[in-house]
Amino acid sequence: MPPKNSRHHPASQPSESSLQSRSYSTTFPLNPSSFAPDIDLSTHMATESLRKRGTFTPMTNVILQFAPTGTFVSSALDKPLILGRGIYTQTYDTLDLTDLDADRYGVSRQHCLLRRHGTHLTITDLDSSNGTFVNNMRLGPNQEHVLAHNDRLTLGELNVLVIFTTALSR
Repeated sequence: MPPKNSRHHPASQPSESSLQSRSYSTTFPLNPSSFAPDIDLSTHMATESLRKRGTFTPMTNVILQFAPTGTFVSSALDKPLILGRGIYTQTYDTLDLTDLDADRYGVSRQHCLLRRHGTHLTITDLDSSNGTFVNNMRLGPNQEHVLAHNDRLTLGELNVLVIFTTALSR
């Protein structure tokens, strides 16, 4: 069964079958050189409150942008999401990063877990071989950390930008 929770920009390399959307998602024009999407404010609205550490309201979605490809996924994170390669679980939604050359970048099969906790978005390293880093700080195994808008993750050596957006409608 294919992974359940994502969508990619049409110009990126991953196949549609490996990155599919289960929850709210959309496509944004990308500017890979700046490592951040140009967000269409008619569809989403980035607000000052999203920039505060840990503010992740029920109407907030997360966009994960992967470097160097510029590939991104958008999710409402209605269920916890495991990032890794070649994975599937009935308990959690999964994002298979295999098509992003995750093996070469040192991403573990079950590398980390993203989860919504009330008004917080957290990341937990799942005892990965090459570590999960938030803004260059390594998380300990099974250590939970609250994420903020514009945090930079490193999964092994795969770089990910975390962007919070508010959907005007779901």
